[in-house]
Amino acid sequence: MSNSIISSRQVAELNHAFERNGVTSYYVKKMSEGDFFAQALQLLLGDAELKTVERVIDCDVDPIIPEGSTLVRHTRGGIVKWKDFEIELVRGFDYERDDRRFDDEHFLPRYLIDKPVLNANIQQYLMRYSHLLPKDFSFSVLISPIVFWGTIYKNKSGILWVPGMSSNGNKLYEYSLRVDEDVDYDHSVALKVI
Repeated sequence: MSNSIISSRQVAELNHAFERNGVTSYYVKKMSEGDFFAQALQLLLGDAELKTVERVIDCDVDPIIPEGSTLVRHTRGGIVKWKDFEIELVRGFDYERDDRRFDDEHFLPRYLIDKPVLNANIQQYLMRYSHLLPKDFSFSVLISPIVFWGTIYKNKSGILWVPGMSSNGNKLYEYSLRVDEDVDYDHSVALKVI
């Protein structure tokens, strides 16, 4: 006789539910710790309510400035309510070489002048809460890094760089795009959909 609380069929049902909802082994481990299941039981019994967190990003505040760098430009983007927010990705290589040249007046490649570029606050938020990345974002970051031209830093050597993110397929990591006179690196740009 088994002392198991659930049958092998129920294990299979849970496994299917986890898979269907994108629950990885990391989250299964987290759920098995502490009192997660006691709280879930309270929810199922109607003794508790689930409240969705309203995610808000303040794109008007200065971003975190990495050690050894200074902030050159930070385009303020207002208060962003994540649920109402849409991001468009634009590939830099989709534009003619002359349009990819860096414009010293605007501190942007020419093809981005007058476009709603996103700043480092969005990048830093998505690095922390990567599960919020839209599906097309997750795929694109595997192809080429995604950069956030709304913020530009300068390192100790005087080199301008733009924050971004990239992935090796398993993990998201921070990326920095060096800004040269000719921004000729393959990358995607995150733009706010207006």
